[in-house]
Amino acid sequence: MARKLMVSDTVQVPVTLVLAGKGGKSETHKFHLVQDRLGGEELRKQMASDSPVNEFLAGITKGWGGQKLVVEEDGTPSEFSQEAFADMLTIAGAPAVFLNAYVKEVVAKEKN
Repeated sequence: MARKLMVSDTVQVPVTLVLAGKGGKSETHKFHLVQDRLGGEELRKQMASDSPVNEFLAGITKGWGGQKLVVEEDGTPSEFSQEAFADMLTIAGAPAVFLNAYVKEVVAKEKN
């Protein structure tokens, strides 16, 4: 008899980026990324590889919601595309924040 795990193939990863703004004030940007859920062994292999973090994130990220960092010329938030996500990845430190948020969200947790 075939078995399968009853978990979603994707996960919504909440992200909070705090960026320095004008006049030294911090700007907080909260949104979520829709990313593929990797299994434990697959995630371990990826974390041990020499692949750039940006390539890993581009490969697993399929969408976003609530983001206002990447906008069109008229100021409206851009729809998700790999090109728009690549623009977001140019923010210094953002790839590390995204990776940490992904790992935190995708691993099993103990409920107290």
